[in-house]
Amino acid sequence: MFNLLPSLDRVVLSHNNNLSGLLPLSLGNSNVTCLRLNNQGVDDGFSGSITIIASMRLLSQAWLNGNHLSDSIPASFASTKLSDLQLRSNYLTGLVPRSLFNLISLKEISLDYNLLEGPVPMFDKHIKATWESNNFCRSDVGPSDPQVTIFFVIFESFGISGNPLLLGGNDVCTNVTTLIKCQRGKVVSLDLALGIQYQLVLNGTISPAFSNLTSLVNLNLSGNNLTSPIPEILTTLPHLKLLDVSNNNLSGPIPKFPSKVKVITRGNVLLGQYATSPNGNQSKTTRLCIILIAGASLFSMYPTLIQRGMFKETVNPNKLKVEDFNERCNLSPIKQYSYADVQKMTNSFKEKLGEGGFAVVYKASLPDGRPVAVKIINDGKADGQDFMNELDSISRTAHVNIVSLLGFCCEHKIALIYEFMTKGSLDKFIMNTGLPDGICSLDRNTMCKIAIGIAKGLDYLHQGCASRIVHLDIKPHNILLDDDFCPKIADFGLAKICQKNVSAMSGVGGTRGYMAPEIFDKHKVSEKSDIYSYGMLIIDMIGRRYNNNAGGSDNSEYFPDWIYNDLQQGNNLVNSFEISEEENDIIRKITMVCLWCIQFKASDRPSSGKVVQMLQGSLESIPFPRKPSLYSQEVPSFPSPSSSSFIDSKSASLLKTGSIKSDRFVSCRYENGALSIE
Repeated sequence: MFNLLPSLDRVVLSHNNNLSGLLPLSLGNSNVTCLRLNNQGVDDGFSGSITIIASMRLLSQAWLNGNHLSDSIPASFASTKLSDLQLRSNYLTGLVPRSLFNLISLKEISLDYNLLEGPVPMFDKHIKATWESNNFCRSDVGPSDPQVTIFFVIFESFGISGNPLLLGGNDVCTNVTTLIKCQRGKVVSLDLALGIQYQLVLNGTISPAFSNLTSLVNLNLSGNNLTSPIPEILTTLPHLKLLDVSNNNLSGPIPKFPSKVKVITRGNVLLGQYATSPNGNQSKTTRLCIILIAGASLFSMYPTLIQRGMFKETVNPNKLKVEDFNERCNLSPIKQYSYADVQKMTNSFKEKLGEGGFAVVYKASLPDGRPVAVKIINDGKADGQDFMNELDSISRTAHVNIVSLLGFCCEHKIALIYEFMTKGSLDKFIMNTGLPDGICSLDRNTMCKIAIGIAKGLDYLHQGCASRIVHLDIKPHNILLDDDFCPKIADFGLAKICQKNVSAMSGVGGTRGYMAPEIFDKHKVSEKSDIYSYGMLIIDMIGRRYNNNAGGSDNSEYFPDWIYNDLQQGNNLVNSFEISEEENDIIRKITMVCLWCIQFKASDRPSSGKVVQMLQGSLESIPFPRKPSLYSQEVPSFPSPSSSSFIDSKSASLLKTGSIKSDRFVSCRYENGALSIE
């Protein structure tokens, strides 16, 4: 659009216009010089990358502050006239590119309240620049400690963007785990054999940047999935005594290390014998070239540090207490607040939003005025397992259907600071708790929107983010809603993180009534465990909306049984509600998807991506589901494709009336107007 208006040079759409979505691509080829899209509203705003503004060749003023923009700042800008760049109060990540320092017309820039990392930017004195409340390595202007920068490069070679060891601040030796050992401020031992302790493996290659850790004595990379040769430059490490690369997939020749170095290479089928060293001149030239390349990559690296946090499957509370984590949490890539900050933003804990068994949630405001929710972990959970799980899991995510973590506190009290969701949790609308008219406010289209949004959030957790995350506590209470009923998945206290190639993990967790049968049966969890919980949640939502009075002659049926039977028989509603054919189809489609999600066998359940596809597709495209065998002694079977595989689009509603009082059930009977747990 903007590129079709050659005379348009000013676009001013700021302050509470409630615009959202990505920045328009047409801005890139426009003649716009003044772009003001700032402060769209508390729950609205533009999201995604700001790359498009880098191609605006005539741009002189860009006000994008107060949105939900993420990703990194572009490495270069096409306009030589850019003088005013306002980017504060967003979610920008990564390093501040050096190209910003060289913008010849720049007079004012704001980077405050983002998630930027690395060294504090060094702008000329004539430029009015602000950058407070980020995650820079140090509070004053100056370069990062070289060891911090080296680790960023090393983990890039593993295909990991971000800050996997919670490296922060300007001293790598004061805020890391037992994986790293230091002496006199220098790294001397690095243990990245993560399989035994964390059930995780590293992929990618061994970075030549290890050679820049010149005090390194022991380097353990065993038990991973690393490929390519061992970099020859590692032979130049002057103090190295042990290099363990066993049980990887390395290939090529083995460099000749000094005799004092013990090199363990077993378990690498394609790795050769010790290679003959090249002649001295060639070796020096090669090594000098590698050193220069590695040095240049350290100087100009520009990683996209979106996903952050310790990469572990789950936290062992006996090994990683909150008091231990406190030694390094103030240097986490996520914004850390002091307890005094938390007291101030909550107005001394004045307005309570909710309370559970393990935490209390208060309404608060950040210094820039943004409303937030502050979750205070009860003292009884001070071992920190749920806190560390939640901090670790949520810090890896950035999605419209995942609640955003804005900060945390581990001083005196443990607190997590989230974006504020104006509508609260879904259970208020489907359980009629807290909202007198809650049930009536969810129409069919809104229910479909919520169902699709939750499914998209799960698909992101399972497949879309850098680490595969299984939530393990999907239930109405953990689904938050904004003003537009956009759902966001919250509460990652039970979540598990694992590598992509693991199909299932051991563990038990969740809320009774939403836990998948394999958790009880085999103590195994996977993404399909979340799918089961999702199906039960949506059944709750549909059931609470339409079950308003006790009815029906047979009130001892299993709950999903009567839903299935009415779906199969095309029963009509027996109440006064009149719904259109389109609305009826929406409910039938959602219900069919849910019944697929709660199949007894995990392998029979669809993936989260398939759930989204089915919900967004036509009713006729969804195969008729099997009858969930967990709730019936009947042996399920597929209907014949030539018979009633699909319900006729003109059939009546699938739900019959009834008053359902319980929201927690594994095997439940529907008796006397209530569900009872068996």
